[in-house]
Amino acid sequence: NMLWFGVVLDGTGDIWIDDVSIEKVNDGGIGAANAQSSSSTVGAPRAMVVDGGFETTQGINGVSQVPLDTARPASPAGLDAMIAFTRLAGYVRFFHPSDSVVATNWQFFLTKGIRAAEMAPTRDSLIKTLSNVFAGVAPTVRVFASNEKPPVPPSTKPTDTTALGLAWWSHRGVGIPTTANSKATTYSSTRIIQQSSDALPAGVSNPDTPLRVDLGAGVSALIPTTLWTKLPADEAKRRASPTQLFMGAQSANERSVRLAAVAELWMIMQHFYPYFDVVKVDWNKELRTTLSSAATDRTPVVFQNTLSKMLVALHDGHGNVFRAAQNAPGSYGIWLSMIEGHVMVTRVMDATRTDVRRGDVVLAIDNKPIGEVIAERSAITPGATRQFVEYRVTQSLMSGAVNDSVRFSLQSAKNANEPVRNVYLRAVPVELREDIPAESRPEKTEELKPGVMYVDMGRITDPNFASAMPGLLAATDIIFDLRGYPSFDARKLLTALSDTTIHSAKFELPLITQPDGRNVKYEDHSWNLAPTTPRIRAHVYFLTDGRAVSYAESTMGIVEYYKLGEIIGEPTAGTNGDVNPFVLPGDYRVVWTGLRVRKQDGSTHHGVGIQPTVLVHRTVKAVLEGRDEQLERALVLIAQRHALK
Repeated sequence: NMLWFGVVLDGTGDIWIDDVSIEKVNDGGIGAANAQSSSSTVGAPRAMVVDGGFETTQGINGVSQVPLDTARPASPAGLDAMIAFTRLAGYVRFFHPSDSVVATNWQFFLTKGIRAAEMAPTRDSLIKTLSNVFAGVAPTVRVFASNEKPPVPPSTKPTDTTALGLAWWSHRGVGIPTTANSKATTYSSTRIIQQSSDALPAGVSNPDTPLRVDLGAGVSALIPTTLWTKLPADEAKRRASPTQLFMGAQSANERSVRLAAVAELWMIMQHFYPYFDVVKVDWNKELRTTLSSAATDRTPVVFQNTLSKMLVALHDGHGNVFRAAQNAPGSYGIWLSMIEGHVMVTRVMDATRTDVRRGDVVLAIDNKPIGEVIAERSAITPGATRQFVEYRVTQSLMSGAVNDSVRFSLQSAKNANEPVRNVYLRAVPVELREDIPAESRPEKTEELKPGVMYVDMGRITDPNFASAMPGLLAATDIIFDLRGYPSFDARKLLTALSDTTIHSAKFELPLITQPDGRNVKYEDHSWNLAPTTPRIRAHVYFLTDGRAVSYAESTMGIVEYYKLGEIIGEPTAGTNGDVNPFVLPGDYRVVWTGLRVRKQDGSTHHGVGIQPTVLVHRTVKAVLEGRDEQLERALVLIAQRHALK
């Protein structure tokens, strides 16, 4: 069946219709006041905003219509109102278990709702606006003036109490499908319905005690986080996951899309980022700052930088923002590294070039002094430690859109009086770049001296490791190079280095039933690795530095805790845990850390990383001479060990 809605103009003139809302009152779904239905109605009809396309610039007959709202400053009152909307939307979306919350297109809802909230000029009008906007998805939520007595919330308890159930949200991290058909991975969010006679799990609220929250702007809200409902006879219907519907051809050129993206990013991190106890940040202030910037951003690229700055405040080394329309990455054919405060060329891919040399110092890029370039890139580059931010920044300077040309102003570190060379480098497709590290290294598996083996853990594959095993078993000393990310299953190595079962760092999945990080429980997902044979008996040495992140740190954390060998080099990145990507309005893909990781003894890993037992920094002198001091130090330690025999 289909219902058609429209208007009739009796005479001449123009009619504009936009954002039509259709509501079936008392549909009996979960969250409806005084529900009368005999069963749960997951996905029942609800209030739904339907976009009439008023903001598009192309009319039905090709005639230009009202232009997009692209960029204009937000007033202080408008910011207050949008912040209140964002906070309420986060509480409702993730903790109010109504049918409509499960089925709502939240990107669409946020884009329309934040625009409506901003236009509310007074506290009373904001209360009315929020009440109307949320009536369809959360009819039992009540918005009121903070300095007034809160209203009595309506009961959601059905009059027919047979087969009575209770509904609430259970979050394992947070599950946000990245496409309309995404499948859950490590993370999930589930609206659960249980028998009302069963005891509620710890942390789940009483259905008659709604959550009271201060939204700012003089406005508060009462939000039920547990709801009465009918218990579905079909057990499969007692668990429901949110359906993420996307808005389609939305554009960050539209102001409300940018504001909605900021709101969604903020609320997800507010309730689910696992490191607020380690990272000290005023996240409410970041919301205001980022909304203000987003309101006036004039291009999708500028807005991407605005979102990146927001992530920078979280100090998350996994943090990143990508645009779907981003150009394919390319390489300028050089490796850059931060050495003793200088951005240096440490490797040139094309050996035939004479205008770029190992040991060159970058003075400027496209006429901008390198100090300014580094400061600008650092401001939009998330990271938990200085060393990892430096690594990511230099990586970004090495790459650009395919066929883009950039001017590097270079000077040899050997001679400060040498004339500056201005060299233009063109980005070529990454797949054409040879897979080589930043510094000159031995072959990926090589016997450096009799009985001394070298293994590059960032270049070998599982078959390579298996083939190298006879040599490793025969060696007296082995140097494992993990200055980067493992390219094979490093657990196969770890289990061959120990005679007893070893355990990884604590990989802790947050179990969340309450907002704002309250009463979070954790589920252990640590590795328990039993020893394997044959056993490597050689003395081992690990090279590492700030390029080692995530899985590399899982590996190095075991080496550190169980003292499996010397750790030579510099501290690692200080970021570990499974990522949990999602897509924002405007088609921005956000990557972040959703899992908490602590060291085996319970101490902090985030922002700390793995510390070397032998600290060795790279130097300008060694780069000029083509030497690897960290590898050299390992060889010195090996020689000293044998000299003491």
